[in-house]
Formats: sequence, structure tokens, C-alpha cells
Amino acid sequence: MSRQIRPSGGSKLRQAILGRYSAGDIAPNDAPHLLDELLRQQGRVSSRAVNCLLTVVARDDPARAISLFNRVARAGTKKILKTGWKVNDFAFNQLLRGFCERKRFGEAMDIVRLRMPELGCAPGVFSYNTLLMGLCADKRSQEALSLLHKMVDDGACCLPDVVSYNTVIDGLYKEGELDRAYGILCEMQDQGILPNVVTYNLIIDGLCKAQAMDKAEEVLQQMFHKGVKPDHTTYNSLVNGYCSSGRFGEAMDIARLRMPELGCAPDVLSYNTLLKGLCADKRSQEALSLLHKMVDDRACCLPDVVSYNIVIDGARVLLNVVTYNSVIDGLCKAQAMDKAEEVLQQMFHKGVMPNRTTYNSLVNGYFSSGRFGEAMDIVRLRMPELGWAPDVVSYNTLLKGLCADKRRQEALSLLHMMVDDRAYCLPDVVSYNIVSDGFYKEGELDKAYGILREMQDQGILPNVVTCNSIIEGLCKAQAMDKAEEVLQQMFHKGVTPDRTTYKSLVNGYCSSGKWTEALRILKGMSINGLEPDTITYNCLMDHLCKTGRYTDAREFFDLTVKNGHKPSIYTCSKMVKGLFQAGRAAAAKELYQGMVNSGMHLTIGTYNIILAGLWEVIRAVPYLSKLDENNFSLKASTSELLTSLFSREKYQHHVKLLPEKYHCLAESRDD
Repeated sequence: MSRQIRPSGGSKLRQAILGRYSAGDIAPNDAPHLLDELLRQQGRVSSRAVNCLLTVVARDDPARAISLFNRVARAGTKKILKTGWKVNDFAFNQLLRGFCERKRFGEAMDIVRLRMPELGCAPGVFSYNTLLMGLCADKRSQEALSLLHKMVDDGACCLPDVVSYNTVIDGLYKEGELDRAYGILCEMQDQGILPNVVTYNLIIDGLCKAQAMDKAEEVLQQMFHKGVKPDHTTYNSLVNGYCSSGRFGEAMDIARLRMPELGCAPDVLSYNTLLKGLCADKRSQEALSLLHKMVDDRACCLPDVVSYNIVIDGARVLLNVVTYNSVIDGLCKAQAMDKAEEVLQQMFHKGVMPNRTTYNSLVNGYFSSGRFGEAMDIVRLRMPELGWAPDVVSYNTLLKGLCADKRRQEALSLLHMMVDDRAYCLPDVVSYNIVSDGFYKEGELDKAYGILREMQDQGILPNVVTCNSIIEGLCKAQAMDKAEEVLQQMFHKGVTPDRTTYKSLVNGYCSSGKWTEALRILKGMSINGLEPDTITYNCLMDHLCKTGRYTDAREFFDLTVKNGHKPSIYTCSKMVKGLFQAGRAAAAKELYQGMVNSGMHLTIGTYNIILAGLWEVIRAVPYLSKLDENNFSLKASTSELLTSLFSREKYQHHVKLLPEKYHCLAESRDD
């Protein structure tokens, strides 16, 4: 009977320490006590557990960690050191970082040069980089440069890497040592270390801050020559440099021309840099124009809160209500409502009175931010208090927000209050459309249909949007008789149906299986001067194919082509499959050839349909070759069908005609 091995007390403690370390659950004050307990254990002590505890202490108190190192070394002569214990470099690096943060560089240097080698842990480039970063952060970049040179010259040290050079370059630039920093770029290349995008960005940024733009452009050309692709940081530094040099035309060229040409679309930081530069040069009107362009032009990126802050804080022109409204609307669209309220207060302070447009933007912003109570307060309290009675746009914004949040019953109540309470303004057709659409989207057709009657009772004529919303909902519910009633009401009320109206009806009849009625609607479109679009035609053809009416589908297909509509690949593939299923292989192949001749991009689905429809191997060969040319794969069902065909004896001699990768189809049957 085997004896179960149970973990010793030392093993349990080791496991507990390692587990707590992984979970980040060892406090710096607990680590020394755990270390004491670990060293008191009988037998060998886990070096990994010791290193974990030393690392925890080093992060918090480097001096205390050194004391613990010494203590471990003394106490562990028999228990640890003879088992090959070494303090790992991770623990030392935490210690180095701690000393550097406390600006105790002499002790940090002693660790790298003396203590690490003494304890059998050769300092690596990460340890030296920690020292370099510490020195540069303390503005001691000359000492960092000396250490970098020592790493190169001293064979006992490890060689620097690109991070080492980047660290010192950054430190020198920050201390204004531009020439020395630029010289390091040449040094590192002499050492066979290729600069990366970070290296070049540091140099370009330093040159741009010094307004040495010609030199910065030279470095940019070096990047291209060396195959290093500039990024947003590169170009944003150049934009900033040109702006600070007063060369706004060149700054604008980078953002609007050079960056997009090189596949690096300017981001909001690029535009904010331009805005800041323009405002700093007292060109706030141009900054405002650029801000509006960011909002209106899709080629630009949208402004953020910082963009608006720059323009507001840097404005040197008298902002009027239109300008303030533009800024507030932008902030509301960005859901930066606190900032929008700050701008509103600034309007009052500057003596610019807000208007309904101002408040309607705020209402919309609060709704889109999910702050419905505040949106309602603006309409019901704040606007009337300031002498601005909410208009129908204000209430429609409320209705839209409530319906978007699926609070359509509250929206309906508000709509009724607008009708009944004279304190409110009367609803318009848009008000009814919003609430009606809200109910239809939630499947409450009767209530939505009832709203149509209500608005007519109030003497408000429904428009095409109202009717389309109702017809779409009825068609989705396949209530086609009711949908036809609404269509007839449209004619009676003088509301002209549009493509959306007819498309909903075609979809409704197709999904109800009434394709003759769908055809009637299409003819009605033509009579009323509306030509069906490709999507409408595809819907009807898809329905005909699904219901097996391939002859009708083909006739209709030919009609659409004759009328100048290009069927989609999905429709054509459906038609090919239908013709095969109807036993009309010749017609299917003819249609396929027409697809190829028209330049249509065929998919793997099309080829699989054709191959599945062909029962003669010799006819399948050219299609398999096409499949191979396009690197397409067979569907499992098609592959199984072809395997069955090719394994038959009478087709064996055709195998050599196939692309080599398909020879296995003839062999797999024998396996």
C-alpha cells in the first residue's frame, strides 16, 4: 500500500507565499515577517519564495530591502546559498527603481556595479536602463551619457540597446542639449543599433520645440530612407513646430494633405494642435472656422472637449449667440454636459443671452447621456423661468429621447398633455411620427395605428414619413389588408407614396407568400413614375426562388436586366441553384457565363452551387480549375458529392484533367 505524501510545513508556507505574491496580496510590512518564518523552517528554503518577498519590500523601501538581502546572505549560508540561491534580476530591478525614485543614485550604482555580481546576478540591460531613466528623470543626463559610454567601452558591462539610447536622447533634449542628443543618433548607428520610430520621434520633437524645422524635415527624410514609418506622434510634433514658428500654412498642409497621402489620417490631437496654435497667434476666427469644419466635414475627425476648451479659452473675438450655440451643440453631441453648462454660464457672464436653440441642444445632450430628469427640467422649468417658452422642437426632442429609451407610454402621455394643456405648445406631424414609430418598433401596432387616427382628429395631416412608418409595421406583421388601407388613405389625402412605401409592401407580400400581389405593387410603382431599385427586385426574385417558381423567377430576372438593374451576386447564385433544381442545367450554365462576362465577382458559394448541380465529371473540370485559381475551398457536402462521382470506374480516366489538389477525391473512396 503506497503512502500518501503530505506537504511539509515549509512546503505549505512556500505555496502560500507564492500564491499570495501572484495575487498581489503581500503587504510590504508583512514580507519581513514571512521571510523570518521562511528562514526558521527546517530543511532547504525556496529561493523563489525569498525572491518574491525581497521584491515586495524593494518596491516600497529599497534601504530595508538591502538590509534583508544582507540578512538572507548571512542566515542562508547553509540553508540557501549552498543550494545555489541567487537573487533574481527582477528583485534587483525593483530595488534599483526604488532607489532611483528616491534619487539615491550612488546606492543604485553600487547595486549594479558591486552587489549584483557579488550575489551571482549579472546586471542586464534592463538594470542599466533603469539607472539611465532615473538619472535622466532627475535631469542628470550628462551622468546618464557617461554611463551609456561606459556600457559601450567597458567589456564587463552589457551593451546598450535602442531603449538605452532613446532614454539618454530624451533626457538631453529635455535639458536643452540638442546638439549632443542629435549626435547620439549617429553614435548608435555606428554601434550597429538601428533607431526606431521612438528614437526619431524624440529627435523630431526636440527639433520642433526648438523651431529647427528644416532640420526636423531632414530627420523625417532619414526615417523614410531607413524604412521607419512615421506615426501620428511624428506628424503632430511637426504640426506643433510649424504652429509655434508661425508657419500655419505648412502646419495645415501636414494635417490636411501630407498625413492622409501617407496613410496616417490626422487625429483629434493634430487638429487640437492647430487650434491651439491659431488661438495663440490671435487668429481665433480661423480657429472657430476650423472647429466648424471638424464638425461639418466628414474628412476631418470630430472635435472633443479639449477642442472646444481651446477655442473658448483662446477666443479673442466677441462670441455671439450663434458661435456659443455651435460650441454648446458640439459639447452636447460629445456628451460633455458639465462643460456645456460651464459655457452656458459663460454666456450669461459675457452678457450673451441663450435662445431656444441653446436649450434644445442641452435637452438633446442630456437625453443622449441618459440624464432624462435634467432634460425634462430644462423644458418644464429653466426655459420658462428665463422667458423662453419651449417650442415644438423642444418637446419633440423630449419625445424622441423617451421613445429611444423605450419609454413610449411616457412619450404618449406627454403627447396628450401637449394637446390638452394650454401650458404646452401643440404637437406637429413630427411629434406624432416620433411616438407612432416608437410603438411600431416595439410591436404595439394597434396603439401606433390609433395615433394615426388621433392626429387626423386633431386636423394634422399625416405625411409620407407617418404613413411609411405605419405601413412598414403592418407589413412586418403581415397585416397586408390594413397596409393596403393606409396606402389608399395616402392617395385619398394627397400624400404621394415613395420608394420606401412600395418597398415595404413588396417585402410584406413576399414574406406572406403572395408574389402576384408583390408584382402588382411593382407595376404600381412604374405607373406612379417610380422605378423599383435593385433591392426591391432582389427581394421578389429571392421569394420566387425559395418557393420553387423558377420559371417565373427567370422571366422576372430577365425583365430586371432589361430595365437596366444589375442583380446582386446573392440573387444570381440563388437563380443558378434554382435552375439546377428545376433540371435546367443548360440555362444555369448560361446564366453563370453571363455573370462571368459581366465582370461580377463570384464567391465560393456560387462555385459550390454549380459543382453540386453538375453530375458529369468532365463538365465539372473547368469549374474546379476556376475554384483552384481563386484559392477557394469546397463545401463539405460538395466535396462528398464529387468524391462519389470521381470514384466511379467510368470517370477514373478524367482524374488527370483535374487540378492536382483534387486527385485525392478519386482516391478517398478506396481508403
